[in-house]
Amino acid sequence: MIDTLDHRSVVGGVICEALRARYGELKHAPKRLAALTGTTPRTAENWLAGQCAPQVAQLVELMAADPGIEEVVMELVRSRREIRSA
Repeated sequence: MIDTLDHRSVVGGVICEALRARYGELKHAPKRLAALTGTTPRTAENWLAGQCAPQVAQLVELMAADPGIEEVVMELVRSRREIRSA
């Protein structure tokens, strides 16, 4: 059986780490992320701090805007498929 809560925290952590790696050092990173996703800079600050992960609609916008973030998410999907097929 899949441990959903553990999986959610791992996925959220991986996505937040990818956002920090890509945007964390950029000037006005929270404002840039907010503009990409239609959210607030405070929400984006929370992502960068690892306090919460983007919601689905925001994640789709990030994936559409940034191929690197899309690749991270797709790697998570591939990993889950491997686990499910084992």
